[in-house]
Amino acid sequence: MKEMDSKKAVLKYLKDQNRPYSLNDIFMNMHKEQGKTAIQKALDNLVVDGVVIEKTYGKQKVYAYNQKNERDNSVSDGVVDVDSEVQAVTEELAKTEKHLREADRILSELNSSLTTDDAKKELVRISKELDEMREELDALKSGKEIIPPSVCEEIIASHKKMVATWKKRKHQCMQMVSAVTENLPQNRKDFMSELGMETDEDVNISLSAMESVQ
Repeated sequence: MKEMDSKKAVLKYLKDQNRPYSLNDIFMNMHKEQGKTAIQKALDNLVVDGVVIEKTYGKQKVYAYNQKNERDNSVSDGVVDVDSEVQAVTEELAKTEKHLREADRILSELNSSLTTDDAKKELVRISKELDEMREELDALKSGKEIIPPSVCEEIIASHKKMVATWKKRKHQCMQMVSAVTENLPQNRKDFMSELGMETDEDVNISLSAMESVQ
């Protein structure tokens, strides 16, 4: 009885949706009401009955309701080209599953600290602070006024503190960039460019040179 119920449920789902799906898609979209094994068995039987079409693309199998069941003697102009749609859905599915695997891999790392959205906001904030620090350091380096020794000492101490903060936040920034881009199709350079972020190297600034300033 359960086998017949699974078969009817799967057939109804494919007929109602009228588009191709993989086994995993059907299992998830039916809200796990049927077990994967039961769904696979139902699909196999429906394929044998001729009411469902099975297509294989590489290692991926997809299933669709057989439109011939709804045809009389002519083909409607609105009938979907199953093969073409299966191909498109399969390619989209492969990309989506790849991204999901990458996202799942880093989710545990970010779940206890920052979400992806929070990480992006933090990156923008840190980048802005680094830009402000660069401007302050450039202003200090280009100053031509005679400065009293006591003020120079304060400036040097402040400079060292800012450089140390700069190094620390740069390290944090790049760590977050690496973490975020692990589950994105973009590489790190393109991701930073999209956010309008520049590295020290992009603006010809050397941290080691900053540390040597006295």
